[in-house]
Amino acid sequence: MVVEANAQALINVSRVRLCYQAANETREYMEDLKDSIYIKDKNLSNVLVPNCVYRGGGGYAMLMTKAGSDTVLNIGVGKGGRPYNDPTEYYQLNYNYGFGENGKDGMVVIYDYGELNPTIANILPTSTVLDGTYTVVRGFNLADEFKRVTGRLPIAGDIIDLTVPANWALVGSTDSPAGITIDDRCSVATSINITNNGIISGIGGNGGSGTLVPTAGGRGIHNTSTKTVTVRNYGTIAGGGGGAGSAFLTFWGGGGGAPYGKGAARTGVSYPEADGKDAVLLVAGESGYYQSTSNSITQSKRNGPGGLMGVAGPTSPDANSASAYGAVAGLIKEGNVTITNIDSGITKGR
Repeated sequence: MVVEANAQALINVSRVRLCYQAANETREYMEDLKDSIYIKDKNLSNVLVPNCVYRGGGGYAMLMTKAGSDTVLNIGVGKGGRPYNDPTEYYQLNYNYGFGENGKDGMVVIYDYGELNPTIANILPTSTVLDGTYTVVRGFNLADEFKRVTGRLPIAGDIIDLTVPANWALVGSTDSPAGITIDDRCSVATSINITNNGIISGIGGNGGSGTLVPTAGGRGIHNTSTKTVTVRNYGTIAGGGGGAGSAFLTFWGGGGGAPYGKGAARTGVSYPEADGKDAVLLVAGESGYYQSTSNSITQSKRNGPGGLMGVAGPTSPDANSASAYGAVAGLIKEGNVTITNIDSGITKGR
């Protein structure tokens, strides 16, 4: 018997071929192979286990195609041998086989065996809003989205591929300020790859007023997992724009940074025009301003709008307190993230 396979392929094969749902002769061949490997490599032999041991009791589903046949058999076994029909989790085995008399002779060559892992590609939450020509997704968490698509969290061996289409924007929210959050639940994945054709941006910072200090923009991509995230960027990846400082002795509220930073309400004055304005996706919020006929306040006291994506918020011309100083833009990325800008791809922020 001859088997061509690397260590990972052997581990994968053993997960189904050492199972008692496998044909007896197939399991016996795999047990013989495991015994032979033990002589040369005890560590490798010890990790060749059936799937129930590998997953601590979990089931599996298998998609099997017999060599020389167009027939595809869906075979699933769950816990306790019950049927298991999860279409998002399966293995693919392409093989040729030949058995001699009583199945003891011949050659088995494993040409290709690999776990077809659930991936995220052009899959985005259904709860979106439109902002101009952009479809906007707020507070995108990769592990949560993976679970929504596959019905489970990532496991060892998963390859996660996320593509952000053109004219889509993944933007941070109040509860999740980063454009994309990758947390420790993704650490088990084999790889995490992002292709960005649209916008990935942290939420914009809020404006300042009175004792309310402007806030910095959110991160574009925040990775707290142990896995390296590889990004091919054809679009824009940015930290959120910083919130604008208050003006006119902190009475006038600062505008929110883009995207979606909140403008600050006026303090100590009754003019609604003195409220800072909220930002939208691509336009920062105007800072508050009002000139009555009974005072001499001029345009020189007025502060500018909050920062655009990747840009700090402006400081008031007559800054005299912490709330008057504009906040910094958000980080482009934090954690183990590698970004490659391709063609017109750009990054903005700190």
